[in-house]
Amino acid sequence: MDDRFRSRLFLKAALTDLDFLPFRSCSIKEFSVFFAKTLAARVPEGQRSSIEHQEFVCHIHVRTNKLAFMALCDKEYPPRVAFTLLAKVNDDFC
Repeated sequence: MDDRFRSRLFLKAALTDLDFLPFRSCSIKEFSVFFAKTLAARVPEGQRSSIEHQEFVCHIHVRTNKLAFMALCDKEYPPRVAFTLLAKVNDDFC
């Protein structure tokens, strides 16, 4: 099996602004963790990508050291802002 499809270590999920959807927050949390793990394994190292699913867009950046940062947003959230946020988290984390 290709190494990039093996299970990834999931470090942390920070989920905010889910209070307005209390009846859906559990399923959104589960979906976002699953989506993050799946995309981190499939997006090539050193690349960033935006994937649309239903009313959400997942913006992900996978570094060359295989560390991935993901933002799950609604479709109206600008991709440039999402990737700027991911770059900031990357800078703060690394």
